[in-house]
Amino acid sequence: MGRGLCLLLSLGLLGAVWLLPSVRRRRARRAAGCRRCARNARVAAVVIPVSALLLVAGAVVRTQAAVFPLVPCSAHVLASGAVVPEPVPRVSVQPTWDAARRVVLSGVSGLALAGGRLVGMDACQSSQPVVFWRPPRTSAGGSIVGETFVAWNVVDNGGRPSERHGFGIMGEQTYLRFGPNITRGPEENAALAVHESRHVDQAAVLTTIGGPVVMPLLYTVDDAFYPAARNHFERAAGLDAGGYRTSPGTEPDPQWAVVGGIVLLLALVLRTRIRLLSRVLARGRVAGGRHAPDRCPRHSPGWFGAGP
Repeated sequence: MGRGLCLLLSLGLLGAVWLLPSVRRRRARRAAGCRRCARNARVAAVVIPVSALLLVAGAVVRTQAAVFPLVPCSAHVLASGAVVPEPVPRVSVQPTWDAARRVVLSGVSGLALAGGRLVGMDACQSSQPVVFWRPPRTSAGGSIVGETFVAWNVVDNGGRPSERHGFGIMGEQTYLRFGPNITRGPEENAALAVHESRHVDQAAVLTTIGGPVVMPLLYTVDDAFYPAARNHFERAAGLDAGGYRTSPGTEPDPQWAVVGGIVLLLALVLRTRIRLLSRVLARGRVAGGRHAPDRCPRHSPGWFGAGP
């Protein structure tokens, strides 16, 4: 698999920046003069192809699920083994765009399907693939991963006794309603399908721009300051359709534990740049060009007044 394709799969269009001649020359110079830069280049040379191969494997799994369709979600499975499907919710999506977003998200969607099966979850097909826990667990919600809805959230003994764990009665026969059973009827099911389809649109655009990690990263950061129904992604997808019955307003409501974790993670990721900035602030711009032997300025040790 070529380097360009690996970068495109892993980092989206932003990966093309790494292929620019000026960027490649600068990275080569840094690797030649800095052991840390050389090590980072070696790590990237492994991580990026591996992530690309995983996405290709996920695309194979997603293709398999399309060629050999999954059991329809909300199908009524009778004791006799007969399967009576409910109508599949129809979501109006422009066909060309629908095909494009399926291709863009196929790798992540397939990995979600495979990962769900590895941890003991089952899968069904609605307007998109759905991964859910088998009874006696009852799904209470989940997250979109690529194009696949992962109903990871569960509630113990939820709903009325006749609906608990997806059981019901049809024609005097008890049936199991196969699937996550988050919704209770066709109207709710159709509305939720539209809501999740809008999330798929969001994921497809952001994945195209920056790779499959951009959507979850931005969603997590947004949710840290605008949780639940305040979340901009959820509001754009439609609160009522997504099951958010109340709108608490649009003002931020920071979840400080999560915000603190994000700040700590950023500090760890950017620590070498912060360290270099501290030396520049303490000793002026000249400190920004000084470096230890076999190190570039960013990877040279020392904070503020210390260092090369």
